[in-house]
Amino acid sequence: MHEELLTIGRFARLCRLSVKQLRHYDEIGLLAPVRVDPATGYRYYAADQARDALTIALLRELDLPLAVIGETLTTAEPHVRAKILRSERDRLAARIRRDQGRLRMLTRVAEGLPSYEVTLAQEPGRHLTVVRATCAAADVGKAVGECVGRLMGVLGAAGLLRQGHLVR
Repeated sequence: MHEELLTIGRFARLCRLSVKQLRHYDEIGLLAPVRVDPATGYRYYAADQARDALTIALLRELDLPLAVIGETLTTAEPHVRAKILRSERDRLAARIRRDQGRLRMLTRVAEGLPSYEVTLAQEPGRHLTVVRATCAAADVGKAVGECVGRLMGVLGAAGLLRQGHLVR
């Protein structure tokens, strides 16, 4: 005896997903139907796929990216799955902290825009020495060291260094 398959529409209603979502999940390999009719292209799902579909719906409601959901579903080890979900929890907590800071600032601004006293002043002219370099991200530390060395050489040649310290 074979298991009754559900049409995509019926499966979508049972799992509280849209047909469009199920098609997308199939396209990205997140939740493939157990059968696709080659003549019509109709998708059919098995009842035992409901658990994955409901898990996807829950995790999407929690704003987890589809890639993370896929990783969570395909991980057989419970401790690995827990680690993935803890990482997402930490990401969400950080976002909440940022949003709480924005909320506090918005509350203060709503109570009245801050007033600033602006004073114009004449500053004496300044000379700048600039050293530039382009490098790969992995080489930033080395490039900064080389730039500092070049900068110290230029400042020394200009008589602006005494015993390795900047002369003002």
